[in-house]
Amino acid sequence: MIIFTEKGDQLRGDLINKAVIRSSLVPVPMTLELEIRVDEDLARQVAEGKVLEAGGNRFYIIKTARAENRMAQGGRDFGGVKIIALLDNCHTVAFVRDTALIRSSTTLGAVYKAAGATFSQFGGDVPVARFACLKGEAPSFQIAKVMQEEGGVVQWKNGKMQFVRLPDLFSKQSPVITLPDNASDNVASNFLERHGAPRFFSANSDGKLVDGNTQKARTAVYAPFKTAQQLQNMTRYLVHRKRVKRALDIRLAAGDLVDVSGASPLVIITVAHVFAGGAEGAGNQYSILWLGSINQ
Repeated sequence: MIIFTEKGDQLRGDLINKAVIRSSLVPVPMTLELEIRVDEDLARQVAEGKVLEAGGNRFYIIKTARAENRMAQGGRDFGGVKIIALLDNCHTVAFVRDTALIRSSTTLGAVYKAAGATFSQFGGDVPVARFACLKGEAPSFQIAKVMQEEGGVVQWKNGKMQFVRLPDLFSKQSPVITLPDNASDNVASNFLERHGAPRFFSANSDGKLVDGNTQKARTAVYAPFKTAQQLQNMTRYLVHRKRVKRALDIRLAAGDLVDVSGASPLVIITVAHVFAGGAEGAGNQYSILWLGSINQ
C-alpha cells in the first residue's frame, strides 16, 4: 500500500507495520488506520491536522498516539505511532460544532457543504425538510438520521459521493465479484433483529397516530414530525449476514454488490483493506468484507 505525506514524500514500506483503509456506508465513509515507525522529521508530517494520501484518497489525521515500537535503523532512532485519519473531503462533519447548523427546505448535499465538506459533486441528492445540528453536536449524527428517514446510505467510490436508496443497491447495479457460499462466516439472529430494529410511529397535524411498518412484532419508538413514508423508510435497514476474508482488492468499496453462489446477492456494508508488513516480517495483504441484505 503506497502512502504519501502532505509534502509528497512516500512512506517507506519497511516503516509501515500495519495499514487499514476502511470503506463503510456511513456519513464519513472512509477511514485510514496506521501503525508506523517515525523519526523526528516524519513525526512532524504525521501529526494531528496533517493530511495523508492512500489508495487515491486524502485523509485528515485526527489522532496520533505513541506506540511501544522503538528501534534503531540506519543510524537513526525510530519510534512507533498509531494514526487514525478520516476522509479529508468530509472530515469536518465528524467534529463537534461551535455554532449551530440549522437548515430548512434544503438537500443532503447542501447540508454536507454547510458542514464544511468539499465534494465536487453529490450524486443522487435528496430533499431535507428540516435539519438541526445544535452547538456542541457533530453533524454526522444528524446526517445519519436523514439517511435513515430517506431509506438510503451515502457511498464514496472513485472519488465521488452519492446517496443511494437501499433497494437500489440491489436492483440498479451488477455484482462486482462472485464468492462461493462456503467461503464465509454466516450470521443470523431474528431475535436480535426484532430487538435492535424497532418500528416507528408519529402523529399528524390532527393528533392522530401515524404508523410505520407493523408487519412484524418489534419494539416501538415515537418519532415526531415524520411522514408515513419516512416511518416506512426508517424500518428498512441492512442486516449483517456474512463476513469474508479474501485476497486484497483495493477496488472493492462499501455499497458494491457481491454475488454469492447458491444464494441471493449481498451488498458490502463495510470493507477493510489491510496491509501488514514492516521490516520485521513478510508482508500480508488481504480484504475483509462484511456483507448484508435488506430487512424491513
